[in-house]
Amino acid sequence: MGMMNWAAPSHDRPRGVTILGSTGSVGQSTVDLIARDPESYRVEALVAGNSVEALAEQARRLRARFAVVANPQRYRALKDAWPVRRSRRRPVPRRWSRRPRGRRSG
Repeated sequence: MGMMNWAAPSHDRPRGVTILGSTGSVGQSTVDLIARDPESYRVEALVAGNSVEALAEQARRLRARFAVVANPQRYRALKDAWPVRRSRRRPVPRRWSRRPRGRRSG
């Protein structure tokens, strides 16, 4: 996408975003910015290392589609902190995103 074709997000055309490190200082600032105008953004995923309580709160606040925790030992805590009620949203352990491409199980 060149700068000539760039358009600011709007309510008519929300911009899809994924925030890596959403519980860190820069990620928190990004979450706050999006929360000021949530109709202009569609949060696809939030990613954090260990802070599942903050991640779950952000996921609820921004209605994120996915929440990903990098530490697989914190996955159960994320699942407990962010009970998913809609099939569109779900917590994802990081190990799922690291599956080598081209390999099939079975």
